[in-house]
Amino acid sequence: MAYIFSDPTTGYTTIADMNLQGWQVTGAGNPEPYSPTKGRFGLGGFRMYPNMVLQRNFVAVANTTSVFLQFARKWAAGVHAEGVMLNFLNNGGVDNCLTVWRTANDAIQVRDAFGTVKGTSAPNVLSANTWHVICVRALIGSLANGTYDVYVDDMVNPLLTLTGVDTSDGATTGCDAIQLSEFQSNQDSEVSDIFCWSSDGTAPNGLIGDVRHYPLLPTSDTINVAWTENGGAPAGRFEKVNDPLNLTFDTATYNSTSAAGVLDEFGFADLPAGVINIVGVMSILTAKKTNSGTEPGPLEHRIKSGGAAAVTVAVGPLTTDYVNYQAFWGEDPNTAATWVEAGVNALLAGYRIP
Repeated sequence: MAYIFSDPTTGYTTIADMNLQGWQVTGAGNPEPYSPTKGRFGLGGFRMYPNMVLQRNFVAVANTTSVFLQFARKWAAGVHAEGVMLNFLNNGGVDNCLTVWRTANDAIQVRDAFGTVKGTSAPNVLSANTWHVICVRALIGSLANGTYDVYVDDMVNPLLTLTGVDTSDGATTGCDAIQLSEFQSNQDSEVSDIFCWSSDGTAPNGLIGDVRHYPLLPTSDTINVAWTENGGAPAGRFEKVNDPLNLTFDTATYNSTSAAGVLDEFGFADLPAGVINIVGVMSILTAKKTNSGTEPGPLEHRIKSGGAAAVTVAVGPLTTDYVNYQAFWGEDPNTAATWVEAGVNALLAGYRIP
């Protein structure tokens, strides 16, 4: 697997919003996060308050595989105490593998599974009230076989490169979770554009540079819309599913079906001008079922590009609570090559129960 998870970080106003996206939010007295009015590049983000910890679990990645985590972060001004900002975890998200720290003099520091300092950058690489793009590549090796690269703003030349790092303080190796932390007791930070992937599988499988998420909502129905509209005006099935990515979406308007094989498919707005390199296309569905039985089973993300046949990714099974389900395509199925702007602009996407 190359793609692990991604988060556009748009629209969060409650911790329930973050839980919907797959985050476990912990820390005593966490106030509710909110979406900044501008965020990074005006595309949104969320605020981390003092002592907040966000954990995201995923299918375990073997200890011979590099795991990449990239995100943008901006710290408020204030007195900086030393503390953790990122953990890689294993053993069901319980044991530390590797940790990234921010020091009191705004340097980056890395420590192994036992807390031993393995490397520290020059001071003042992080500035207050400035968006920094941080990427960490961690090969979670057994015993002293782990390696670590840390990039800050420069995605070509690593700020720190470490080898021979002990990355297993528990009974298992590999990596199956990450944590983002706000360790400061007197300040907070904003986070945006989170992307996590591995070196295995299809693209992306190496460094990808500065990542910006561009949310595209449905703007039209195609001829392939067969689910039942619910919620009245405005007419159009796309109007029932073009809500922002959080729990504040309009639950009174939705599309529904009890039949297998029924498709809804939509057109989308074009990308903004100036997009250079496209890492991939991610589909996000928010769905639930209305009974406690075993049906419906998995739900399919479905995209179609150009003349190629539609491709699908099954997710689920559904539960009786709304959950966000992600699918990712690192290549255009019409060309079997990297996405270009024209391919994304011509994209059709939707869902069905197989």
